[in-house]
Amino acid sequence: MKSKKEKLPIQDAPFIGMKTFLYKCFVQEFVKIRNSRKNYRMLEIGPGSKRLDGFEGLNIVKNKATDYIADVAKGIPFSDNTFNLIYTSHFLEHIEWYKTKFVLSEIYRVLRWGGGIGTLGSERT
Repeated sequence: MKSKKEKLPIQDAPFIGMKTFLYKCFVQEFVKIRNSRKNYRMLEIGPGSKRLDGFEGLNIVKNKATDYIADVAKGIPFSDNTFNLIYTSHFLEHIEWYKTKFVLSEIYRVLRWGGGIGTLGSERT
């Protein structure tokens, strides 16, 4: 029996990409509409495999904790003032240094007035 930490066989890699593509094309907009009705919205950017209670997940690939798929280095796919709270953990160190200012400005753009940002990260060397 394979352990959960083992990598997927190479022949499964195209399926994972197709799953992400199909989710983004057909499901993501419905999730976005459903969640837009909430009064208080919280977004986690770069969630791991476990969802934080009450948070919507934005990631570059689909996993169990992902509601929206996007490359935040190219922009966050929400209108201005959408979220009350935005949280990231060990996310910014995966962004190229020259895109960091843009990503932070995108986070600020989708944050509601009076909202909060929580971030954890490692020291860049």
